[in-house]
Amino acid sequence: MVHTVINDKNKPGYLLCPVVDARNNEAYYALYDEKGNELLKTTVGVIDINTFHDYSGKKILFFGDGVDKWITFTDNSPYFIINQEIKTDAIHLVVPAYKHFSYKLFEDITYFEPFYLRDFIPRNSSAKINKVLYNSGK
Repeated sequence: MVHTVINDKNKPGYLLCPVVDARNNEAYYALYDEKGNELLKTTVGVIDINTFHDYSGKKILFFGDGVDKWITFTDNSPYFIINQEIKTDAIHLVVPAYKHFSYKLFEDITYFEPFYLRDFIPRNSSAKINKVLYNSGK
């Protein structure tokens, strides 16, 4: 995803911030320089003007399905740019996946553990299940 933006010759010198709606009043976001180097690790949380305080004076290009909901503080700032044409899509993972495959860089699935940004909190759904099963005709 970031690779596609990096090749956009219209935006040299911009920092890149993909924003994905994480629900529960939060977003997933990260920050990269124009070469794809990670400046801010992928995070889940609330985004506001203070989130990017350390990068004041830098132009930041926001993109992804969460920009409409989360990037509301741009207010004609020359430093915060929203690009709604850039969409997050797994198709952008083809090149890095092929490189890993070519170099035989595989995960050992015996010991692999997924990385979750948000703690798993199980929900008790028994009340909803009981309502559907036993009160559906009432």
